[in-house]
Amino acid sequence: MCVAEFLLWAVLAFLFWKKGFHRSFPAMGYYLALNLAASPVLGVLLFTQSTQLSISITNPYFSHYAFYVYTFWAVYIANSVLFFFVCIEIIRSALSGFSELKKSAVVTFRWVALLSAIVSLSTANFEHRNLISIPMIIPEVAYRLMRSVSIVELCLLAFLCLSMKALHLSVRDMSFGIAVGFALMSSSDLLISSFISRKTSLIDPIQFVKEGVLLSALGIWIAYSALPMRARNPMERAGDLICS
Repeated sequence: MCVAEFLLWAVLAFLFWKKGFHRSFPAMGYYLALNLAASPVLGVLLFTQSTQLSISITNPYFSHYAFYVYTFWAVYIANSVLFFFVCIEIIRSALSGFSELKKSAVVTFRWVALLSAIVSLSTANFEHRNLISIPMIIPEVAYRLMRSVSIVELCLLAFLCLSMKALHLSVRDMSFGIAVGFALMSSSDLLISSFISRKTSLIDPIQFVKEGVLLSALGIWIAYSALPMRARNPMERAGDLICS
């Protein structure tokens, strides 16, 4: 599954840049570049740490497993931040025909995302933590950060689905395809975050579910990148939205 993930990232990145989508969605381009570079690195570290299990147990902070864990969470947090900017790009693309409404929507989304992140991080349990256990806090912070962005993303997809006719937005529009893929990943992240309180392993069944959802999202993005895009009808006045 790791090999399949890397191949799908490579195909998606090729199609994404070939079609010029990186000009309209630069944050999405950075997101693809980050994961395309991180996927083989994480794969190598994952397979390498399996041969260093005894070292990982005796020295958990300086081992192949530790390198994998720290790299994984660094990429995960970076993805959460890029996730936020991709959502803004989706809003701008979906509301491209309504300049004033687009500005208000972007400002509102930024405040909602900020408040959601503050609420999620403020409820984290940091009691009885010391310097030695600081690395154990990273997953909790990362999951809560991704959870806040995931909830906003699901709300964004719901908004797009309810307003497609008014916005003259087609299901074949790239912004909608990106939103659908991230919605699948958001649902997966919300499910995974609910299991943060219990100990899991790399061969836990939920890990395979998470990877399967990621592969499905990549497949959706590849399909949207490969298919010819349908041009949207130009809209001159934001009042058309109210009339619709």
